[in-house]
Amino acid sequence: AAFLISTFALAADPAMKGEMKVELTPTDVVHKVHKVSLKGQEIGDLSQTNASNEKVKALGSKMVKDFKKLDQQAADLAKERDIVLIGLREYEEMHKAVEHEMAPGAPGSLERGATEIPGTPGPTGSMAGTEPKGTAPGAYGGTTGMERAATTGAIESETKAKAEMSPYDRLKLLKGMEFDNEFLTMTVDNAKHNVATLEGNRVKDDRKLDKLINATIKILKAHQKQAEKIQRELRTT
Repeated sequence: AAFLISTFALAADPAMKGEMKVELTPTDVVHKVHKVSLKGQEIGDLSQTNASNEKVKALGSKMVKDFKKLDQQAADLAKERDIVLIGLREYEEMHKAVEHEMAPGAPGSLERGATEIPGTPGPTGSMAGTEPKGTAPGAYGGTTGMERAATTGAIESETKAKAEMSPYDRLKLLKGMEFDNEFLTMTVDNAKHNVATLEGNRVKDDRKLDKLINATIKILKAHQKQAEKIQRELRTT
């Protein structure tokens, strides 16, 4: 059974920083459409509980319906070509692994000679250079250097944890208007990215794959257009 997914296919995700030309094999394209369909259904479902705007909920409901139909087309082609499709969480875990491997350098940048930022905790946990000369420990700002270092560390850990969350997990934390705005932005951004990727990976003389690509692009553009319309309406209210 064909299961191999190229590194470029896994990296072809809006969450990846920067834009790059992504070259996909026909198998990659089928996996891509399947993954896009699963993600679209997931955020569409989420809109039914977290959105406050009825038009956002209606768009989410349409996304679920459209992507279910699209995913069936991808599944049919995958079965015909002996391609084994997987679940969304498995794609995301594979994506994280690839993203980690593609990231420049390795953990522990300071140990590799990066410049230490003044006022950050040093080897002893102090905040050297942040307290006025002659100030007793704890007098400056009411906290000791170690206490500030602990606070800074906690904030950095929380920031890192949020950064490592998937866009969907971050979206789940939002409710009401915050959710509406982020949902619409995500829908537009995902559509633009995925349309560009698929447009650049058409295969000559492969009518069935081209039909799947066309169906995906049509759906994504329709969702993008509707999301942008709602965005304009929300800006005027």
